[in-house]
Amino acid sequence: MEIYVFRHGETDWNRDMRWQGHTDIPLNKKGRSQAEELVPLLKNLKLTKIIASDLSRALETGAVVAKALGCPLVSHFGFRELGFGEAEGLTFEEIGLKFGTQAQCKIRSTDDADLDFSFPGGESKRQMLRRAHQALADLLDPAQDQRVGLATHGGVIRTFLQMCGLKDRAKVTIPNGSLFLFEYQGDGQPLVYRGRVNEDF
Repeated sequence: MEIYVFRHGETDWNRDMRWQGHTDIPLNKKGRSQAEELVPLLKNLKLTKIIASDLSRALETGAVVAKALGCPLVSHFGFRELGFGEAEGLTFEEIGLKFGTQAQCKIRSTDDADLDFSFPGGESKRQMLRRAHQALADLLDPAQDQRVGLATHGGVIRTFLQMCGLKDRAKVTIPNGSLFLFEYQGDGQPLVYRGRVNEDF
């Protein structure tokens, strides 16, 4: 089955380059516009449903698309952004000042060796990987769902690329409102990455 995965629209914290994690920041005006811009890209794909993270920035993005396409909308906490704990609300520079340059490197790393790094009070990428993989198994049935949409976060999309074993995943940019195509077989099989749909960003 095909999963059209899109990152939520912009928030004020995105604009200010603050790390959001589980902090529930809503879309801003530009973010709502970016959600609307996803509709023409998805409208002719006959999606059976839209799934969204339960954080409002992704849920609102998914709701805009679901309403326009006449699809049911389902939310699941498993597709939340990585929990950054005490680093939430900080810029990348502030993270360096508070936690050091090694922490800066590890949180941005796409290396499997850094999957277990976490900030105090946060979660590791391995933990997010497990919950996202479980959420896929909970909500998707390749025997029934041929195409679905998924409104989620940059960290989750990066995790999906890691699931796929994509060697040059660090080169993939994930701006707000970007749309990616993955294939999912179920039964514990890894995702397959097919590429970015709206490359004109």
